[in-house]
Amino acid sequence: INKWSRRGDMYFKQALCAIGQVEFMMAYKEYFGDYGILVGQILLTREDFLDPHWTLNIRNALFTLVDEGV
Repeated sequence: INKWSRRGDMYFKQALCAIGQVEFMMAYKEYFGDYGILVGQILLTREDFLDPHWTLNIRNALFTLVDEGV
């Protein structure tokens, strides 16, 4: 990463976020794994809540994760 030349632009920042997100989730997985707890991730935007059908799908996914102990 230190060799990347486009450090000032938005695409570079987005690439760093993509890498950092994986590291962040791995840290959660390791920490909660010590307690036998699974972790998951759902990425949402404001637009995901504009359609009632999509919102219902989000709700159902979240409840399923909780029901399964995630």
